[in-house]
Amino acid sequence: MKYEFIDEGIDNHILKYGDKEYKFKSTTEITSKMQSYIKNGRLKMIRDLAKDGMTIDDLIVEKKKDGKTYRDESNKIAYEKMYENDAMNEVFDDVCKETFGMDLVTLATDVGLTTEEEALKFGSKLMEKLLGQTPSTKQQ
Repeated sequence: MKYEFIDEGIDNHILKYGDKEYKFKSTTEITSKMQSYIKNGRLKMIRDLAKDGMTIDDLIVEKKKDGKTYRDESNKIAYEKMYENDAMNEVFDDVCKETFGMDLVTLATDVGLTTEEEALKFGSKLMEKLLGQTPSTKQQ
């Protein structure tokens, strides 16, 4: 199914598909919530590591080469990314529930998206509308 995002000024947008139309607004609350996923993901990672009696330093491998010691942080970085992605998906899902009254998977299905590529493109466009422009701070 074809969908489109229509801008009505800086902060107001419409998601239109089929015979449905959802008006939504980009707000500082949504922006703050969406930007919090990195912090939330890392905090969850630290808590989970602590439950297992580990620290972030346990994910770093020290390697010796030519008499020098190097710190390989690739495990730590991959672990952080995994937790950040999980947190981002959770926050994005919450924002969709608040904005459209349905979770992201239900929204994507309702829009008629059938492939992962379509869903990723849709999610990127939606996130751009929610975050891409700084919400106005005009006082009424």
